[in-house]
Amino acid sequence: MEIKDTGGPCNTLTDLDITGCTLINSSALIDLIAFRCPNLERLVINDLPALGELTILRMMEICIRLKTLSVTGCKLNDFALAAIRQKGGDGFLLKTGTFSS
Repeated sequence: MEIKDTGGPCNTLTDLDITGCTLINSSALIDLIAFRCPNLERLVINDLPALGELTILRMMEICIRLKTLSVTGCKLNDFALAAIRQKGGDGFLLKTGTFSS
């Protein structure tokens, strides 16, 4: 199985859950999701420990409409979580937790 480029934007997509999709790496999150889905309001990236805080922060810079982010099972330290919360601003909801596996 491989990730395929759809070629165009997904302007109407506001909610995306890619929990456990281990084929999604940092590059795919930025190139195939953040840049192609400018209107995302809710993103669930649970159980993707390969995604680091720099990738998530970059994605948040691009997806400026993001209101909810769930990162349960991602390897993020307290500093990274604080930076994500700060970048999210007022009314931003960050859901965290431990690995499900």
